[in-house]
Amino acid sequence: MPTGHITQAEAALGRFSGHHQALTTSTLVLWCLAMVWLLPLVTSEIVRPRLGYDTRRWATVFPLGMYAVAGVTTGQVTGITGITGFGHAWTWVAFTGWLLMLAGLVRHGWQVLRGPAAVQDRT
Repeated sequence: MPTGHITQAEAALGRFSGHHQALTTSTLVLWCLAMVWLLPLVTSEIVRPRLGYDTRRWATVFPLGMYAVAGVTTGQVTGITGITGFGHAWTWVAFTGWLLMLAGLVRHGWQVLRGPAAVQDRT
């Protein structure tokens, strides 16, 4: 989360110490707003699952990693260990999602390389 990195840089440099609390608060607020978007993301995947490989799935998998990074950074900046724990746990969720997508991509690519008959047999 960019504000988290800005807050960490400010703390390391010590140049804007008067603004540290405002930066920390804005980091937490932005993380909370981002978490609001997690519910529709997960809900949409449950309501309209795409069981086979679909390139649109990358639009779901990529944010999983971003939520993990944002959680760890925000937890470190605010000192809230629960947020850091969420980030660490979500890292494994993101890693699993990326591995599944990568496996689907490789499988799909292999079928494309085998020719049109292999792709038609799959549908």
